[in-house]
Amino acid sequence: MRDTQYEALPETATIRRTTETSDGMGGRQPATSDVGVTPCRLAPLGQSAQERVIAERLTGMTAYVATLPAGTDVRMEDEISIGMRTLRVIAVLGRSYETARRVVCVEMT
Repeated sequence: MRDTQYEALPETATIRRTTETSDGMGGRQPATSDVGVTPCRLAPLGQSAQERVIAERLTGMTAYVATLPAGTDVRMEDEISIGMRTLRVIAVLGRSYETARRVVCVEMT
């Protein structure tokens, strides 16, 4: 099933993560770096019951579900770039048996 899911990921996503690094003077500053590049699929939010509950809290935002290969290292607050869109991950949807990793994202402006 994972192979079938993988074949249905027509786009490419770049995952970016912001961490804090030392500024050399005792303080911290944010630094963003690429975590990886992976195949993906982007769809409007609202297909499953779990997605609809999340969507009800996102009034006024354009929300999507990004489907990535199973086991992809993606976390809440990561950024995903797909084509010309930049999205912020607001939820990673967990399943007991994962054939693909699905994350809820909102488009950043």
